[in-house]
Amino acid sequence: MSRTFFVILIVLSTTLSAATIGTFNNRSGILSSFSLISAQNMETARNLLVSDGHNFQNLDSGINSTSLASVDAVYLTIASSASVINGSEVSSLNSFVNTGGLLVVQGDLDNAYDNLYSSLGASHNFFPGVNSPVSVTTSFAPLTNGPFGTVNSFFVSTPSTFNLPVGGIKLDTNGVIGVLQVGQGTVVLLGDVNSFDGPTNANGIVKEDNTTLWRNIFALTNSGNAVPEPSSILLFCLGGIFFAWQRTK
Repeated sequence: MSRTFFVILIVLSTTLSAATIGTFNNRSGILSSFSLISAQNMETARNLLVSDGHNFQNLDSGINSTSLASVDAVYLTIASSASVINGSEVSSLNSFVNTGGLLVVQGDLDNAYDNLYSSLGASHNFFPGVNSPVSVTTSFAPLTNGPFGTVNSFFVSTPSTFNLPVGGIKLDTNGVIGVLQVGQGTVVLLGDVNSFDGPTNANGIVKEDNTTLWRNIFALTNSGNAVPEPSSILLFCLGGIFFAWQRTK
């Protein structure tokens, strides 16, 4: 019986993947105050990812097969209304996702990533007017019911929205957050950086279920080094203690 109990505890324990996240920092065209690397307006969001075991790699010098080979996820920082990635980089990102990568696009501003959206069969609506909070109307289990909890609503402040191709998933009626399954990977389109900034600016990361949503997004990656959750570590230790105790009886 002790062996059975030990096995049950191991099965119950879960692990999360610590991802290397490729992202821009000071690249021309991006709003560097919202960079995850320098973290001026994204301090809380960055710290949450670090606490979950994630780390960052600077992609300012270019997005290509070489720079993407060592990352598990890409976070495209909010950018100004000029295209900041070229056709070659769009192709590299599509290949990255098709082979299992996670791509998260902070798509607030007009035209910044339109070439990427087009390649995915999606398009972007610039600040159409959406009230906050936004209710989650479509369940996408890894995001809305993920390892860090359930997301029922999220805070926004002047968000953009997305039109998705057939098979795309809008988490809300407006399409502020869209999810695409592309090949073996996933694309998450985010219509408002203010949902995740803090402690400066809108401080959206602490409102509604935004913290849970943010952490669930980057738990979508299934590669990298397995990092046990605290509950998993506790279960594992308790199982080992129980098994050792039974052996001595």
